[in-house]
Amino acid sequence: VTQLSVWVLMKSFLKNFMKKPKKVRIALKHYYKKRQRGLEFIRSYEKKPDNRLFSESPSPFLFLLHLSNGDEHDYHTVLPFLSQFGTISNLIVVPGINYGYIAFTDTESAAQAHETFNQVTTKLPFQPKPHPIALQYTPLHFHELKLIEGATCDLQVPVNGLTKINEYISQEYEELIVEELDKNKWEALTNRRVQHYGFDFVYGANNVNPDEPSKSMPEWIQPLLDQLYEKYNLHFDQLTVNEYLPGNSIPPHIDSHSPFEETIAAVSLLSPIAMLFRKDNQDHNLFIEPRSLVVMEDEARYTWKHAITQRKYDILNGNVVFRNRRISLTFRKLRNKPCECRFPEYCDRNTLSKTLENSDVKKPTNIEKEFVYETYDKIAPHFSNTRYKPWPKVEEFLRSQPPYCLVLDIGCGNGKYLAGDPLCRIGTDRSKNLLGICSERGFSTFTADCLDLPVREHTFDVCISIAVIHHLSTDSLRLQAVTEILRVLAPGGSALIYVWAKEQTERSFAEQDCFVPWHLNVKYEDGEVSGEVAQEKQAVVYKRFYHVFVKGELEKLVVSANSGNYKFQILQSYFDRSNWCVIAKKVSK
Repeated sequence: VTQLSVWVLMKSFLKNFMKKPKKVRIALKHYYKKRQRGLEFIRSYEKKPDNRLFSESPSPFLFLLHLSNGDEHDYHTVLPFLSQFGTISNLIVVPGINYGYIAFTDTESAAQAHETFNQVTTKLPFQPKPHPIALQYTPLHFHELKLIEGATCDLQVPVNGLTKINEYISQEYEELIVEELDKNKWEALTNRRVQHYGFDFVYGANNVNPDEPSKSMPEWIQPLLDQLYEKYNLHFDQLTVNEYLPGNSIPPHIDSHSPFEETIAAVSLLSPIAMLFRKDNQDHNLFIEPRSLVVMEDEARYTWKHAITQRKYDILNGNVVFRNRRISLTFRKLRNKPCECRFPEYCDRNTLSKTLENSDVKKPTNIEKEFVYETYDKIAPHFSNTRYKPWPKVEEFLRSQPPYCLVLDIGCGNGKYLAGDPLCRIGTDRSKNLLGICSERGFSTFTADCLDLPVREHTFDVCISIAVIHHLSTDSLRLQAVTEILRVLAPGGSALIYVWAKEQTERSFAEQDCFVPWHLNVKYEDGEVSGEVAQEKQAVVYKRFYHVFVKGELEKLVVSANSGNYKFQILQSYFDRSNWCVIAKKVSK
């Protein structure tokens, strides 16, 4: 009986369908085909069974099928047409997704809209050409939609130390700032444009280089700086300007503790945005209006990550807020002393210290592996092209050695000290890529770690270690490296050691243990880019670990080395090219 009923209904439908003009039949066929595709897309995206997604009984809630681009134009196209049927409590149109959601305040309004729009003759003025939409009843309430998952935001969020002040500047001042910024040159990153004032912000390291001042603060920003000083008693000296277009994002991060003071202030211009704050298993989206000031202090500054999620819209009070061009002004104050925050588990200074304390005495830590070994393999070709001229005092030391003596360059890099007669020079390094460059130049090298040289004791007449030992993160590792030099030297042999000095004038250091950025030119990037790319500088930022030595520290380290019945006797110590240097001789105890 059921099969007979279905057959009768199908026959009746086909009979009525075939009575329609051919043009209408084609249009209907196309319309129903698109409708089915729309329903399939909803099934695949929402990932719920049909009895949870769709309803044949009228309800106030409906899916909108086969929109155009799902953008702001679509939103403003459907809104006036649907509003004529009754009051709308929610209307969701999402960029890049061709279905939406509408909730009327009553079922009767939804039923009228459903009847009107489920006809092929009702076309809306979409771009690039008008076409009909379809409506499908659903039992889902607004908050149950996967469509809005992660996009809802609030005007205030429970994050300690986070402050938002609406309308912090006037619309006229906002327009002036944007006009002045657009007169200046924007620097292009991979996913946005930036400008820096005071000091350049180093992406990837999340800090600045205090020895490389950028453009001074412009006059037109001074009123805002004065306003901030009056409230927070801070002379902000670093400003980063970011331009965000719809869909641009920044990953979750905490600005490094060590380089900046506690208070970070940001003024948002032009477009609203939701900023994500994340800590442990907590996520909060803060809705930030144009001309608002957001200040991060205390926990918000030191323990909560902040981010901008990659999407073109946000959901506020059940409705879509489309993102447009937005400019943010982030103000920071450089710190001139070590961070003393009360959150050691989050502090970059204490995280480093904890890693060092837990390290094996004679084995490289994760610091060496990630920020020395991996970094130098990445930057090897670019690094080599900047290291082509031997330092005169190192060459002078080598020329003073007896002819045909056996020389080991520990940490030889690209081999710039391996050329020249009449010495027998051999190099060793941890970086296979730097050793590959040495091999191309015809130098004799082998792979080894300076902490464990595969060489018999008393083998070499001379050892040099130029700008190597400062890359080791603990006292015990640095002592181990010097001890290995002593071990492989022949009795009476000489060693020359260079390490970076904290007292140098080229750079300034708040602490002895630090990370120094290397801007790798993108033409040398042979794999997937893992950091921010500054298009104008054509560089990817990688961090290198350094322990910068204070005066007298290298001498103490050298005389502490012991190998069997031998020790080091210091012949000379001096300062050269931002390095503390020692010449030592292997002697009997």
